[in-house]
Amino acid sequence: MSYYKTAIDRPTPRAEQTRVLLCVWTAFECMYKASAGRAEWAHLADAINIVESLCCLGKFDPKRVMPHVTVAQAAMVEAVQCEPGPMRMSETGLSALAEVCTFYDNALFKFSVGTLNRARDYFIGVQVKHAISPESSTLMVMP
Repeated sequence: MSYYKTAIDRPTPRAEQTRVLLCVWTAFECMYKASAGRAEWAHLADAINIVESLCCLGKFDPKRVMPHVTVAQAAMVEAVQCEPGPMRMSETGLSALAEVCTFYDNALFKFSVGTLNRARDYFIGVQVKHAISPESSTLMVMP
């Protein structure tokens, strides 16, 4: 008998963890080297949004995590507003972004597929609310 009741209770498959984390940490390296483009920005924004959603769902301690999320979000806004060309951010922003990426890395190993899907669903719900309520501070993933 399997320890997991359903596939959604299982951890993220190792190959998927590796693929996702390779994308996120490669995007971070590009941002660190001031060579990030829109694709890298989107990978990092997704990681930030999932970590923020996990805080809102009570899976991470907001007092420990949200200060890094807030600084990383502000740095991402600055990065996307750079002159045409590669995106870049401050040392403070990079430091906060590294922390958020580490939380995201940990989340992929710590939480089940179902928990991560709930975090994505939660964020999608916030996006819909944001479209209606501009006072939301959620960082939107740009196409």
